[in-house]
Amino acid sequence: MYFLDINITGDFDLDDDKNDSADNMYGRFIPDIDEYTKEPPPLPPHLRHIILNKVPPSVDCRLLPVPQHVALNHLYCTAIKDGMMVLGITQRYKQKFVTTVYYSLMPGTN
Repeated sequence: MYFLDINITGDFDLDDDKNDSADNMYGRFIPDIDEYTKEPPPLPPHLRHIILNKVPPSVDCRLLPVPQHVALNHLYCTAIKDGMMVLGITQRYKQKFVTTVYYSLMPGTN
């Protein structure tokens, strides 16, 4: 017959201070109204770097810098100015990036 002798050391004891702080994080309480009345950010920070707004390199102005991966397949549009709206999207195929820009006149403008 075999007996397994297990000695519990202090490393595995529950720390009451840690448990109390964890219990305080969760519960049934009413959150502050300010948590819900804040305005959302106008645009996520990683989408603020649009390659169409960057200064073109001096070597070859036809080439744009490589876009960030988070900016791919997002439709960007400018505010309507002088009756024209500009839309742009950047897509990737393998190692190539293609940026398409659409210029659209608003109906009723000359």
